[in-house]
Amino acid sequence: MSEQRDMLRAEGLAKTFTLHLKDGLRLAVLKDMSFAVKSDEAIALTGPSGSGKSTLMRMLYANYRCSTGALNVRHKGEWVNIAGASAQIVTAVRQETIGYVSQFLRVIPRVSTLQVVAEPLIERGACEQVAERRAGDLLERLNIPETLWGLSPVTFSGGEQQRVNIARGFAAPYPILLLDEPTASLDAKNRQVVIDMIVEARDAGTAVIGIFHDAQARDAVCTREIKLPERAAA
Repeated sequence: MSEQRDMLRAEGLAKTFTLHLKDGLRLAVLKDMSFAVKSDEAIALTGPSGSGKSTLMRMLYANYRCSTGALNVRHKGEWVNIAGASAQIVTAVRQETIGYVSQFLRVIPRVSTLQVVAEPLIERGACEQVAERRAGDLLERLNIPETLWGLSPVTFSGGEQQRVNIARGFAAPYPILLLDEPTASLDAKNRQVVIDMIVEARDAGTAVIGIFHDAQARDAVCTREIKLPERAAA
């Protein structure tokens, strides 16, 4: 029964970069990573600097190809190995199954904050009115003043941009949510809001995987840790 709750299964993942400007030097960042993540579970990726935490997160979102191994994701009730999937399948998995809150908000200038946050729902087929109502609720909860909703977030402070990024990541109910230091740029009040949002998503059945250098946030939301070893030898 426990395996039926698995949302993601990594099997023998490895990542090696070839540095062509260094005469083809091969740099092994990750080696033989295997783990599973269940629904309503929150996993913290921990380990020393340079151990590959951010690399692993990018692999889980298929921004980086796996050098070896399988990365199976439960997508619409079926297992999909995104380590070898086509671009079309990866796009579908990102739209419906895996949300990702990175450290940096990347948006098109002149697109309003409300539209930025509503976009994931609109891409799923929600009507614009419903999507913008959900976006407004999240922005309000994250203490982004309504007077800013019509402006592009490129002009916002770092903390405001991070809160917009979090609102966008939580707009749609993703079964799997990747979080890269979600509280790093936030003050105490907004950090607690984000912690509450993560706990609510986890308790509702979302499988959460994150990097939390903020020990308070990590202890509050995570059910266990996956510790990455020192960088693998080439």
